[in-house]
Amino acid sequence: MVVGNKAVNLFTSDPAAGQAYVDAVNRFRDEFSLALGGEATTFVLLAPTAAEWVSAASLKSLSDSQRQTIEDVYKRLHPEVKTINAWSSLNAHKQETLYFRTDHHWTATGAYYAYEAFMNAQGVPPVPLVRYETESVTGFLGSLYSATLNSQLQKAPDTLVLYKPFVKHEYAVHYAAPLRMELLDKSHAAKKNKYRIFLSGDRPWGLIKTEAESGRRIAVIKDSYGNALIPFLLPHYKEIYVIDPRQFDQPLVPFLKKRQIRELLFLNNTEVAMYDGFSQQIGKLLTTPGAAAK
Repeated sequence: MVVGNKAVNLFTSDPAAGQAYVDAVNRFRDEFSLALGGEATTFVLLAPTAAEWVSAASLKSLSDSQRQTIEDVYKRLHPEVKTINAWSSLNAHKQETLYFRTDHHWTATGAYYAYEAFMNAQGVPPVPLVRYETESVTGFLGSLYSATLNSQLQKAPDTLVLYKPFVKHEYAVHYAAPLRMELLDKSHAAKKNKYRIFLSGDRPWGLIKTEAESGRRIAVIKDSYGNALIPFLLPHYKEIYVIDPRQFDQPLVPFLKKRQIRELLFLNNTEVAMYDGFSQQIGKLLTTPGAAAK
């Protein structure tokens, strides 16, 4: 839907898709807890999309409530899964630029407020946003412009605001061998899909090693919404494993156990409750034979 110089993907909740996501996460929690015992912690953060904050009542009625959908998913998760209320954090800042106008992703500012909710849920103070040096990249016409070729969108491209990590780190993505990359890969600033600046886009898996004082390790099972949030985790974790189940191709829990990863964060946008394709990809990473087909 295009309204003036802004476009959004409408949201329609599918209870069956939501249940598929619940089932996949719960099965992972079971395997993860069995493998690592009481030391394993599973988090879920569902990120609302921009359609949730369309203001006009006549337009808002075209989309289902993402707040309600998130609550419905959360209440069906295993009681030991720790759920993150990113919705309230984003809603408190809805007057800020939390989403792009021409692309379906949130901005790094929107991702920050979800990160803030994640840290607050753990009782850990988030790093204030003012701590970051920023840089802007202009001229971004994103996926929603490409889908519509709308002239109003074309006249008003987005600007990406980048928050530069201040913790020393190394980032490598893994194919046949590790490949060093930049966490904010500004080579994409001159390309069409500038959102790929974050983590250099979607990769099978990557490892961020930091000089954070914490000895904590976390694996993030993410879609592309995770790309803009993960850089904010650097001050809190010694190692961050970035895993995209659409490309990752090995049993995940043995992977986590081998690396002594005790925290697992599912970081996905609410469209996992519209379509079950992403949940099927998660299910394929289960160790239990046939689990993905249940």
